[in-house]
Amino acid sequence: MQSKIRLNVSLFFALMLGQIASLSGCKRPTPVEEQPSVLPFEGQVVKIVSPGEPVTSLLNRYAPAWAKKVGARVEIAAAPAKGELTDVADASAWIVRPAEMPHWAAAGLLHPVPSQYRASGDAYGWSGILALYREKLLRWAGQAYALPLLGDAPVCLYRADLFADDKHQEGFRAKWGRELGPPQTWDQFVEIAEYFSTNREPGKATPSLPPLPESSEELDYLFFAVAAPHVRSAFYQDQTKLPKDVELFSFHYDFQTGEPRIAHAGFVHALRLLQRLQRFRPSGVSSHPEDAYAEGQAVLCLAEARALARIRKKLSAATIGVCEIPGSARWFAYRDDSEQAAATANRVPYQAGHGWVAVVPNSAPHPEAVFALFAALSDREAGSQILFDPQWGGGAYREDQLKPSQNWFSFELDESRTRQLREAIQQNVARPGLVNPAVRLRIPDQRAYQRVLVDALQRALTSDMDAKEALEKVAQRWKKLDAAKDERARKNDYLLSLGLSPVQ
Repeated sequence: MQSKIRLNVSLFFALMLGQIASLSGCKRPTPVEEQPSVLPFEGQVVKIVSPGEPVTSLLNRYAPAWAKKVGARVEIAAAPAKGELTDVADASAWIVRPAEMPHWAAAGLLHPVPSQYRASGDAYGWSGILALYREKLLRWAGQAYALPLLGDAPVCLYRADLFADDKHQEGFRAKWGRELGPPQTWDQFVEIAEYFSTNREPGKATPSLPPLPESSEELDYLFFAVAAPHVRSAFYQDQTKLPKDVELFSFHYDFQTGEPRIAHAGFVHALRLLQRLQRFRPSGVSSHPEDAYAEGQAVLCLAEARALARIRKKLSAATIGVCEIPGSARWFAYRDDSEQAAATANRVPYQAGHGWVAVVPNSAPHPEAVFALFAALSDREAGSQILFDPQWGGGAYREDQLKPSQNWFSFELDESRTRQLREAIQQNVARPGLVNPAVRLRIPDQRAYQRVLVDALQRALTSDMDAKEALEKVAQRWKKLDAAKDERARKNDYLLSLGLSPVQ
């Protein structure tokens, strides 16, 4: 009986509450059905055409995390050994050298970088990208067409243990009348190479340098790295009087006349220096010349900072010396080729000889996804994470990446060498106050000009061909290539390659 009373009372109150709710206009809440979240690029395929290592490994390491986050799928395709990048069907992105980007941009085949990534205050941080990249290497004809992936990080390496040896200090001083130390100029580089070729092993001549690079890109870089401080005198913003633009900006070509300068005295001197250095190299070429340094065969070499990861597996940190690319003890005047002595080492870096950027062809099926991927890989956080991974790193393209507070110790060098590494890279890509660094030739058809030059360099360095004669032939062939173009368009291409405005 009591249970029935309790049941009736409960029912009464339930009915009363229901009536009150209906009278007040309230309704019982209906269950909310959970909607499946839609990822921003769900089901989209991003197909990246990679030039090979180290780019392929980098993409395989970092792209999958982004793909999972946005619902996309990333595929890596190899660039054609022969033919064009356009031969790869359904390509979403091409990874190219900064100097190659204008070829595709000038042909109207690339998507410009969306304005959202270049906006002031955007999370991507476009304004924090180094001026070299932001104003030159990522742009063509006033438009940004590329995002950075790996930066330019050439350094000079020397055997610190041999340089510190008292026996070699005394022997070098006796031969050259100065202390043995990191080469400040290319003349000192030659002297060091000559000394160790005959004094490292008593009574035996041994190569003190690595073999010539097999790659056309690397041989091109080696030549112009030697040439730049001999062709130009360095000028800085704080100097009271700067020369005219024609002297500041003329390098591969005369800024005013449009004539090739490749046979001028500074370039000839550079090739003669390379011919002298050839005596201290082993015969043949190598795809990785820095391996000779890692194996303990070479005493000096030029290398990208990422090579330190491989070198550290074979040499102890105390063995490795790091310094910036040498400057010159002399340079040759723009107007009359007269030789000028430099009071201190004349340092004019040759920029954009290395590194990789990402571009998006107009035919890309999902351009928004592609730009999102490469913005994610090169933003402040991920870009620095990649930079400071030794197997890819060192190629700074953001101002923040060059700060001492960044993780440069990831290269596993001691404090002094770590500082030297960072400073060497900074001096190459962002030398404070320098107004006239030399930049890699970036005209749309630069590849044809490079082939002509590299062919002549290879002959001059493996025979007794006169350096001036070799470069005069290069100049003649460059002129033939130039003659096939409209003169005004050709001159404007050169101005655009320097990041300058074309003549209207």
